[in-house]
Amino acid sequence: MTAVYARVGFSYVEPLLFRGPQPFSPAATGPQVRAKSMLIPLPTTIIGAIVTTFLESKSLSYKPITVNWVDEYFDCISKVAEGVEKEKVRFYGPYVLAKISRGEAEGAVGESVLIPYSVSDLNDSLAYIDEVISALRQALAEETIFAVVKRLRELSKEITLYIAKKYPMTGIKLVDIERRVEYGMIYTAEYVEHAALLKVHGEEITPVHVEELAFCIDVEDLTGKFVEVLRKLTGNGVAVGLGGDRRITLMNVYEGDAATKLRARVRELCGDRIRGKKVAIYVLSPALYSARPNFNIIAIIRKELSKLIGADLRRITVIGRIAVQTIGYSLSRNVRKPVYALLCPGSVVYAESSKEIEVESLVNLGERGKEIGFGTAFAVARH
Repeated sequence: MTAVYARVGFSYVEPLLFRGPQPFSPAATGPQVRAKSMLIPLPTTIIGAIVTTFLESKSLSYKPITVNWVDEYFDCISKVAEGVEKEKVRFYGPYVLAKISRGEAEGAVGESVLIPYSVSDLNDSLAYIDEVISALRQALAEETIFAVVKRLRELSKEITLYIAKKYPMTGIKLVDIERRVEYGMIYTAEYVEHAALLKVHGEEITPVHVEELAFCIDVEDLTGKFVEVLRKLTGNGVAVGLGGDRRITLMNVYEGDAATKLRARVRELCGDRIRGKKVAIYVLSPALYSARPNFNIIAIIRKELSKLIGADLRRITVIGRIAVQTIGYSLSRNVRKPVYALLCPGSVVYAESSKEIEVESLVNLGERGKEIGFGTAFAVARH
């Protein structure tokens, strides 16, 4: 059966809170705890909202029985969409799809794909995917890795970046059943106002008007069953809680190759496959690696890329950040998910080989969660 491609979009309605992996409970961490929001949600936040939509459509309150936290999501989905298998569905993202007005002089622009960017000093920012790909290509023209890194940092000053306004809200933890206030359990949550983006270009910072904004994830469905059921459930749009406090968004499903904005844009700019002796792989969502004794993430990434590319690499360099953290809560075990080493969004993996490298332009990196979008990355080669 021919694969079906689709985009699941969550349109912005009100300020949102995308909590990171840190515990957020006054009872667990003490009073006056503070939760900061990420700019883009984790893949688990997006998939969790989709799974909730599946279960609520049948008024199901289902607790998955599985030892693998990735399987939990597909276990829930299969209760509504029979025959959906983890091996047959893959997600790429999340990313932001936005229409941003640049003022009367420049006029409004069409839908643009925005991705996390952290090569500059602004770690929590968004950039146009077109500009990022252009910068990577220019940097790859340099002869040495030191020159590549230097050139990439120079080019980052020319890239248009967007940061979001944030504001805190204070709350008090309540006892779940009695709904009374627990003594001293005050917390602060920092929400993101995505409708009030600030454009950063060089030293200039200016507010912009966001006409539309949605958090999206692309879907590759080899059987079409998952997309078919999800499209029927959403119809012309359904209100869905997303992130902390389940703030309201409007979920829609758009079917077709052209609807997968991330996948379509990468294929348009880079082709289906890229070829070259120097390759830069840009990470959009966290790539998860299992932390273990004598752990060497660079060696693991080298081995992974050598297998993906089918050739030995002469050099591999990671330009970005590596963190150690958990990525959410397990429904089946009632415990937090395992701790992983994360290759953070906005990181660039530079790979060099004596022979020509050939790899798909859109890939998933990491050892866990690739099926649901973790480790989404695109590859750029030197022209």
